Amino acid sequence: MKIKNIVILIVLMLKLFTLHAHIHSDSDSTKQSFKDRLRFFMGAGGQIGGPYSNFSLHPQIGYQITPKLTTGIGANWQYFPYLTSYSNIYGANAFTRYLIRPSVFSQFEFQELNYINQWQQYAMLGLGTIQNRGVYIAAYYLLLYPSNNLYRAPYFIRFGMCF
Repeated sequence: MKIKNIVILIVLMLKLFTLHAHIHSDSDSTKQSFKDRLRFFMGAGGQIGGPYSNFSLHPQIGYQITPKLTTGIGANWQYFPYLTSYSNIYGANAFTRYLIRPSVFSQFEFQELNYINQWQQYAMLGLGTIQNRGVYIAAYYLLLYPSNNLYRAPYFIRFGMCF
């Protein structure tokens, strides 16, 4: 998938959720400014142990459409020490996060990663918890991944901060 397709996907997601927010907006949330609705997430994650350990960073910026729904974009950087010449992988992502309860969220994320000069697509669905001071941990299951899946499993754990 080319960057153009990612941009189209992000625009369509934002349009869909903006329409949803317009239909279901509360009087309190409409008083917030654009800046007050921005959310920042700094995620880290990976798999530890065994021959396929990896580490990743996922900074993301989102727009809070409703008090429970946030959508946005982010960057990906991943380090895979078991790979020989292409151990640094980079890319972009688009995500939608929904608060099920004040401390529990679900998240859908689409990633486009450059590995061996080829763009690979990943789609994942996760469930996580947000603790005090914005610390979160989440488990994700891969719904879409290429045959040479970098994660080496259909699941992974991510942790980070949100503010």
